[in-house]
Amino acid sequence: MKQHIHITLILFFFISFSFGQSIDSVRLKKKAFKNYSACLKSHEEKKIKKYEKYVHPTIIKQVGKEKLLLKNDSNIKIRERSISEIGKIHFDNQAYQFTFTETTISDVVNKEKVCSYTVIAMSYDKGKNWVFFNAYDSIEKMKEDIPELSSNLKVKNIPIQNFQF
Repeated sequence: MKQHIHITLILFFFISFSFGQSIDSVRLKKKAFKNYSACLKSHEEKKIKKYEKYVHPTIIKQVGKEKLLLKNDSNIKIRERSISEIGKIHFDNQAYQFTFTETTISDVVNKEKVCSYTVIAMSYDKGKNWVFFNAYDSIEKMKEDIPELSSNLKVKNIPIQNFQF
């Protein structure tokens, strides 16, 4: 629980000092990160119904509802999460979308593991609700599955274990 509070506070700090962004973009990102925090919490608590409302529908189809929470290995203890490289929101008629980098520090069988990956946030209702997924390939390749992805999104880090939050 403390982990989610820390993430939220850090995110609000980064968002509040975003230069060159409109007030509306800041408000939209605050809502997105509030949803992301709820996404992480529902995953941690293994509340599948709540969790699936924050996962992009294409990812649910690819992975399957019954396997969404099975990706979490009980031998992995996430100690810390941080958010950086929050991208610009791209607006179009289909979806609002932006990327950010999440870095996790985990204990895996008593060894520290640091992973960074790009998360894509999308809203199909003008920012009221947001869904998320880890970038699993280049934007061009992911557009085969999710055609509405903006070509302007920047993907830097693709995780080895896809779809993990």
